[in-house]
Amino acid sequence: MKSTDIFAKATSIDNVHPDSQHHATTLSFWHRLQGFFTGKRDGARLSNAHFKHMQYQKHNACERLVHGRDNFHSPVMPHEYVTWRLVPEMEFYQTRIPKYNRRNTIFQVCILGTSITSTFLSAINQHKWTAIVAALSSSLCAWQEFNSTSKKLVRYSGIAESLGQVLLWWQSLSEA
Repeated sequence: MKSTDIFAKATSIDNVHPDSQHHATTLSFWHRLQGFFTGKRDGARLSNAHFKHMQYQKHNACERLVHGRDNFHSPVMPHEYVTWRLVPEMEFYQTRIPKYNRRNTIFQVCILGTSITSTFLSAINQHKWTAIVAALSSSLCAWQEFNSTSKKLVRYSGIAESLGQVLLWWQSLSEA
């Protein structure tokens, strides 16, 4: 580690002083960085092949459009984006909503039932059972909070509604 004057702490960088050697080093760095982005690197020109992914062979994108399947990597037209990406996402979240609503309802009913049972047991002087039922109730509350079913339900409902609004907006646009 080098000791610098910046914060008087050991760091892995040099001192920042406007001397000629530092200035030359900085300029050299900026020239290298600029060469990287313009394609000139150490005197050699990079070809377009260096900037392509080379993921697909020629005419694969056209075959994908003919088969009507999305590969999730190629750029798509807006109507294909809606069909292949927006609608499946909206359906994914909409299918999750009933499951999380059912879980949330079951947890709430169980917590309410244990609270009523605990109150009843306390009224008939069954203190040992009251403590057990209260512990069960608190564990149900903790598990519900850990799973965050109510938060997921709110989040998934909001996402499904937002995606539905985007879909409605898209359908309201004219073809021109």
